[in-house]
Amino acid sequence: MNANAMRLGIGKTWSSRWYTDDPVLYRKQLLQDEAMRIYLRKKLNFAGLESVEILRSSNTVQVNVYVARPGVAIGRGGGGIDDIRSYLSRKYQTPVDIKINEVKKPETSARVIARNIADGMERGRAPKRLMVTEKEKAITAGAHGIKIWISGTFGVPKQSRTIKLEEGVVPLQTLRANVEFASEMAPVRNAGIHGIKVWVYRKSEDEVSK
Repeated sequence: MNANAMRLGIGKTWSSRWYTDDPVLYRKQLLQDEAMRIYLRKKLNFAGLESVEILRSSNTVQVNVYVARPGVAIGRGGGGIDDIRSYLSRKYQTPVDIKINEVKKPETSARVIARNIADGMERGRAPKRLMVTEKEKAITAGAHGIKIWISGTFGVPKQSRTIKLEEGVVPLQTLRANVEFASEMAPVRNAGIHGIKVWVYRKSEDEVSK
């Protein structure tokens, strides 16, 4: 269940925001958006990438990137982000303006949590320990609920199963609840691909005021 998709138009908005009534141009720009996100994930995952927003006008593309460590993403003297901007502008033959934004509480970001767990598993760390660490950090930082699932092969002999960890309340059926979802994949040596799913519930300002 993708908690983000269920809340589009209610508590969340689309990650690409532009309009065209030309079906050919629509397909072209949609594929470009996805290619940009794949490229930016490869380049900026190490900086704690949370999300990428793409806004298009008639002749420019604005890309808002949200990361946990903006200084790492920008690079020394802005060189890192300048290289990315130049590459995308040349590739798509249109001016691309990239803005780096800081994630205020990365400990409660589902995407950052999922990526941290994936990185740790790829380095050989125990998944249960990673789950507990990320859960404690999220709750301490103000999350009202968190749910983490990791699916793959575990144990000796190896068996396919899903490890689950939950803390607090995650109201998935309440569409106005500020629930964030993210998934990642982690290739683990001698154990194949593991899937990671994270749900985080953070009360919105409206919920807190009630």
